Amino acid sequence: MDELDDVLGREREALLKADMDGLAAAGARKIELLQSLSRFSTELATATDRLQQLSEANLANGSLLARRRMDLAWMLRQLGASSRETAYDAQGVIAERAITRLQAEA
Repeated sequence: MDELDDVLGREREALLKADMDGLAAAGARKIELLQSLSRFSTELATATDRLQQLSEANLANGSLLARRRMDLAWMLRQLGASSRETAYDAQGVIAERAITRLQAEA
């Protein structure tokens, strides 16, 4: 869009100076840019729909991940292998205090 702005400025200058070569060059480039922008506008509409679908899929995966995490935490608690402190936090870090078990207990 910045280039289109520049081309429109050059086209205006060419019109004011009656520069036919400059006007022809600016006009040709303007048409190329407008055609590209037209294709981009069509792709943007399609991309918006696709981005919405991808966003919904990401949210669904997040819900599934949360459910699986709860299931895993429950199973680990049943096995005595876990407490809240042994889970990863939102930054992916395990808390300092973790429950240790002897290998024979595992």
